[in-house]
Amino acid sequence: GEERSAGFLHLKLRSDNDAAVDLLLPDIPGEWTTAMVDNSRTDRLDFLSRADVIWLMVDGRSLNSLETRRLALHRTKLLLQRTSELLQEAPPIILVVTRLDLGNPPQQCIDALLGEAELRGLKLEVVCIASFSEPGNVEPGSGIAELISKSVSARRGAPSFWPAVSQDADADRSMLRYWSPPCE
Repeated sequence: GEERSAGFLHLKLRSDNDAAVDLLLPDIPGEWTTAMVDNSRTDRLDFLSRADVIWLMVDGRSLNSLETRRLALHRTKLLLQRTSELLQEAPPIILVVTRLDLGNPPQQCIDALLGEAELRGLKLEVVCIASFSEPGNVEPGSGIAELISKSVSARRGAPSFWPAVSQDADADRSMLRYWSPPCE
């Protein structure tokens, strides 16, 4: 039937100094990313040009496994290539490697992806996260605060969420826009 459409997760966070920030995280259907990588189909992703930061999610298990590493690297490099082709001036990109609880990805994988990004003229940072911790050797939620902090510090002058025409307490809030394709 009908294809799925994108949704948004809205998080309102407060920093230690009580500054409010709104994160809008699109929930992009996996088939959109697959179509971008496999067929260069980007017509549904025009909104990326308005993102302050792009999160590229990679399943850390695929980078750690000898059986899946080459394919994961190849597809992630294609995603970087397609992103650079789509965007004239790409915002900062954060490669989010999941499943830190199962180990850090090999440094040669990270170096290969950083090299690909540089070749494509993309500014890429890497953050490893562990949403959960099955073996218990990494704290659940590890890396998520770093990811949000890097995302907020990387923003390119996001517009004011509410214009500062009034003296209300929320006049200095800003909206951040992100894109995060699902793990493949």
